[in-house]
Amino acid sequence: MGSTRGDVGLSVSYASNWNEGKISYAADVRKIWAGEPNVALLPHDAQRLIHGDTFQGSTLLSYLVLPDVSLNFQANGSEDSEHVKSYAIGPFVRWNMWQKGENDLSFYADANRTQTGDIYSGYLRLTLRLGAWGYVGEGGVSGDQSSSSATSNNTKRFPYAYNRVTWNDDKDPTHLLVVGAESREQAHYQNHLVDLDYHSRLGRLKLLAEETITHSNHSTFANGAFGFSIAHTGRSAAFGGDNLLGSGVIINPKGETKHSNLSVLVNGVERTTLNTGSKTLLILPPYDTYQISLLPKDDSSLEIDATKRPVTLYPGNIIDMDWDIHPITVILGRVVDTKGNPLANAKLMEARNITVSDEQGNFQGEIINNNTLTFELRQESSSIEVDETNPALKFSSSHQRCQVKLSNVSTINGVAVYPDPLVCQ
Repeated sequence: MGSTRGDVGLSVSYASNWNEGKISYAADVRKIWAGEPNVALLPHDAQRLIHGDTFQGSTLLSYLVLPDVSLNFQANGSEDSEHVKSYAIGPFVRWNMWQKGENDLSFYADANRTQTGDIYSGYLRLTLRLGAWGYVGEGGVSGDQSSSSATSNNTKRFPYAYNRVTWNDDKDPTHLLVVGAESREQAHYQNHLVDLDYHSRLGRLKLLAEETITHSNHSTFANGAFGFSIAHTGRSAAFGGDNLLGSGVIINPKGETKHSNLSVLVNGVERTTLNTGSKTLLILPPYDTYQISLLPKDDSSLEIDATKRPVTLYPGNIIDMDWDIHPITVILGRVVDTKGNPLANAKLMEARNITVSDEQGNFQGEIINNNTLTFELRQESSSIEVDETNPALKFSSSHQRCQVKLSNVSTINGVAVYPDPLVCQ
């Protein structure tokens, strides 16, 4: 770990489970060596809190008593360079009382011993989801008993309530909009806020307005932030979302096509969309291999290589990925020879699928941006060779080709109709 202020850190984590996952354990220790303080105008204690060397550790042991009930024991603590210690240690329990889809009701209770005294809490949590609307509500009680009042049994108890309502627009995988409002009340403390969070392939926008009321203070706060990323390779550049992980791919569909939407799939799952003739930056985590592919989103009259292309990413590398895209035209016409006679059973060589004219020379096929059509005629003949020992019937065939120069004709919804006979020469 590191920072631009000169802080350097080391973190070690461990996690494991036993008895088919019923018992699990996790631990984490961190050591941070702080850089030089650059807040000389702050009091000494404030400088220590911001820049002091710190050692931190945490551990969690969980036991799944029943499928819906877990008993846990947690401990965490820290010590800074001036040997100021803080800690919290104690049990907590979680009971999933009811669950149906995304809706659930749970009960939480915990008790902790800290350097300043004992604290505890217990509350119910209700989560509901109805279409685009969501609700989270918590209600219960919390309390504390300071070390100085432990002998006098002077325990303080406070009611606690929390409510949050959200509206989510997540129908399109290329963007996510969440608008929320929440309220939190506990003892002499009240907090109310509204927020907006919008993700898209262009970036992320966050807006927040907050009000806090205590027994001695009333404050309001508002802020906004917009984040995006820009990538440049040797021959192209693009910008994308707020996930600045430093690796990704630039998707560049090329070709003379009309304005159409394309789906970008990563490992078979749609991640974003883009228009033909434009490019986009898709940020992906490094140290992994991905299968990237493109598909028409709402227009099947495009020729695209739908093969999944593998790409392996490492920190700092941006990969260019190009796709050649061409429009598909359905052509209908009648082909004749130079004398005006219909060419029957003539194979259209440029067709995407096998296309052969009928007895009158009529044909229908799909072609890709061609100004010239090539037809192939197959002529078969047979002869009998007789000798005294091995009489035989021999077949032979020959192939003849001719071409048609297409004139300009209006195309409607990807279909071109030639009313006059096409002369094949």
